[in-house]
Amino acid sequence: MVETLRIRDDKLNEIQKLIDNQEGGVNTLRWKVAEYRIKKTLAKREQDINNGINKQDLEYLDQQEIIQFSFVEEILAHLPRLENERLQLDEIKNYFFEQVIQSNDFKFFLDNYLNVELNSAPVWKSFKKGRFINKTSFQLFCKVLRLNWKEVGISHQDESKSEQEKIKISSELELALSCLNHQNQLSSYRNFLISSVLGFRIVDISQKGCIRPYWLLKRLFPKNEQNWKCELIKFNSNYLYNLGHQLSHLGYQLELQADICRQIDHKEKEQLSTQDLQSFSKSLIKKITRSKANIIFELQTEQGDQIEQLKDFINIIEQPIISELRQIRSSQFKPKIVFVWLDYSLSSQPSTVGIFNNELPIVSHFSRN
Repeated sequence: MVETLRIRDDKLNEIQKLIDNQEGGVNTLRWKVAEYRIKKTLAKREQDINNGINKQDLEYLDQQEIIQFSFVEEILAHLPRLENERLQLDEIKNYFFEQVIQSNDFKFFLDNYLNVELNSAPVWKSFKKGRFINKTSFQLFCKVLRLNWKEVGISHQDESKSEQEKIKISSELELALSCLNHQNQLSSYRNFLISSVLGFRIVDISQKGCIRPYWLLKRLFPKNEQNWKCELIKFNSNYLYNLGHQLSHLGYQLELQADICRQIDHKEKEQLSTQDLQSFSKSLIKKITRSKANIIFELQTEQGDQIEQLKDFINIIEQPIISELRQIRSSQFKPKIVFVWLDYSLSSQPSTVGIFNNELPIVSHFSRN
């Protein structure tokens, strides 16, 4: 039986926005998948795609079930010179755009000529809608979207377990909340809540992903400040971390200006200019001020080395955000911005990031006692 995966429900909206904000949309992503599969397949026989491909390469792709023979024939019928010379994939694409299709119709080209297996438009449509698709396709799509497929995907088996766990957790949470003394918490943090930018580090988390701090924040803040948005930011050691991409990804999630997100995407920490950060922060504050919403940024770390990534993230964005908040006139809505650090790394060390000196162990460890 072919193993299948789909996007988790809590990640679906975020990934749909990420796809929609890609320049060229799904067709650009299909092109990236095609390039990647061809490159990896030709590398098996020590062929570098940067040197171009020829007829023999296309026939090998057919043998490896990457491109069907009928599509190979179509390409060779229009480009017989591939028998004697090599062309870059971009050169092949541009030839078909100019001489065959006579338009830059990416979809037509990928459907009828460079039709790579596991990369069809219907499969992408199913992926985007959160339906189950072939596991290999799912992993490929996540790769070009720079997502960790293990974090965003769910199998049929895991889906069934998740539903059972939700029922169990719901009853345990209801019991735990009924036993807490909210008045003590309110008293402890009353003065702290005057600030517009807040930070909490939640430690000793016993059940990953099960209990969120929304209920506490709703009790801490006045009734007229109950419009909250929440965005999850994960730091991951399993693939190359890039601060610019982290900010860009967050911008797409929040539907900030696409040109600002593209400007900072893939930039390393040292490449992010003051102007980049000011533009990002200004767009963020403008967005949430217009919607009259407060925002919670959940920052999730699972291993000790990810804490450095979190520090870089906070250190580079905290001051620009505070500066933009100061520009808001007294007559305007002034949002609260709360950074909640969900520390799953089991680190007992105190935080060295000033904004996270406020630890809330009671939030994260519920029991029946």
